[in-house]
Amino acid sequence: FLSGHVTGQQRCTWHGPRGLYHAMWEDGQGKKKSKPHQDKLAQIIAMEIPEGDYDTLAPEAIETVRHQYNGAKKELLDLIKTLQEQKCPKAVTYLDNLAKGLFHQVEMWLATGIIAPKTTSRLERLCRELGRRLKRIAWGWSDRVATKLAKMIMIKKYNPDLWKKYWLKKMGVNGH
Repeated sequence: FLSGHVTGQQRCTWHGPRGLYHAMWEDGQGKKKSKPHQDKLAQIIAMEIPEGDYDTLAPEAIETVRHQYNGAKKELLDLIKTLQEQKCPKAVTYLDNLAKGLFHQVEMWLATGIIAPKTTSRLERLCRELGRRLKRIAWGWSDRVATKLAKMIMIKKYNPDLWKKYWLKKMGVNGH
């Protein structure tokens, strides 16, 4: 694994504007007042990172990405200041908390060249699915058997072609 100063939790960028709306609603702001701020936040967090697991940055690209990153952080701080002036304490608290891990994938890319995921939703779905099934089906089973069941669940969910091929072979269906 990477050292602790580089690794950290990436906040889900999809939830940012949505969560800001709810925080502003709690501050008594309606949809019309929160929409411009949601749009601004969506624009701020729209920094694009290439697909894949590893992409080295050319030296000239590093400065461009670093400039975008610094600009986005400044815009986020300006948005927080604007919401403070508009007396929206819950929205300010929400954005302060969001800002702590919002740009982790860019920071990691700049520091190491490794592309971190922008969201943890796939991992969250996987853990939820495993927990849901194992709690109902495998309660009281040995670790070895529960691990096998977890592998089966993951293969069925994320590699359906392999799952189908396995069961066709197991049932003896050979093109009939």
